[in-house]
Amino acid sequence: MKSIHPDGYIIDKYLDEFTSGEKLKDRYITKSGDIVVRLSSPHSSVYIDEDHRNILVPSLFNIIRLRDRDFFPEFLSIYLNSDKIKKIYKQNSFGTAVEIIQTSLIKKLNIANYNLDMQRRIIRINRLRVEENRLTRELLDKKNEYYEELFDKIFI
Repeated sequence: MKSIHPDGYIIDKYLDEFTSGEKLKDRYITKSGDIVVRLSSPHSSVYIDEDHRNILVPSLFNIIRLRDRDFFPEFLSIYLNSDKIKKIYKQNSFGTAVEIIQTSLIKKLNIANYNLDMQRRIIRINRLRVEENRLTRELLDKKNEYYEELFDKIFI
């Protein structure tokens, strides 16, 4: 559950090893090009790249496999993470402790029809956003380390 960041990428350090005594069905295992959607709040989705295939997906997630090529899977993942779609999730979720959406809601969503060139642009912008956010968090962590070491030296 913790391995999917709300910005739409996988945090590898939170993935767990799992050994099964039986053969698992392919529909529960990620393939490159899949989109994994978290059905419980915060309803994040992530595009599965080549590095994140063969991950077992728990029951509170849904795997989307595109049949047609009107959409790039990575674009669709970005679109499903948009505030517009998250509002729809919020309006259609149920549960008090944990808000959950049904798989049927995802099937009913009207996806804006952007041409492939525009989808590529949106993907590039999102990759830049994610990288900028990662670098900003990294910088903040380094600055906090610096100040902690400074105060350690001051308060000897």
